[in-house]
Amino acid sequence: MLAIEVEDNPNCNGVPMLVFPTVGESRPVHKVRILRPGGGSALFDVTGWSSANGGSSTTAHYVRVEDSGGGFSYLIYGDDWGLRFKPADSEEPWDLTSPSQWGEPFLVIVDRADILEAEPG
Repeated sequence: MLAIEVEDNPNCNGVPMLVFPTVGESRPVHKVRILRPGGGSALFDVTGWSSANGGSSTTAHYVRVEDSGGGFSYLIYGDDWGLRFKPADSEEPWDLTSPSQWGEPFLVIVDRADILEAEPG
């Protein structure tokens, strides 16, 4: 079981504690393919977001979870301030004021192929 709770913060709206039944171990993730606003999917960098130092990047993780329909999905989660996303081709640093970046408390993905694990090192 994995409990996720994110308070309202400058990165994203909060969510009350949610508990997810997990299957297997958490692993680091650095990119995800998700639907873009307006349609179509694209690859985005993802990082965990921490309250440390007024907001800072940390490792994001994913874990396989059971969903209520009897199947499985993948939970992407970050730190106490959730997750932060930016276009995969962006070279800008992580920044709460960037209009091309946004935060979410967590993300659920159905297809494992849409998750790129963090590179070693």
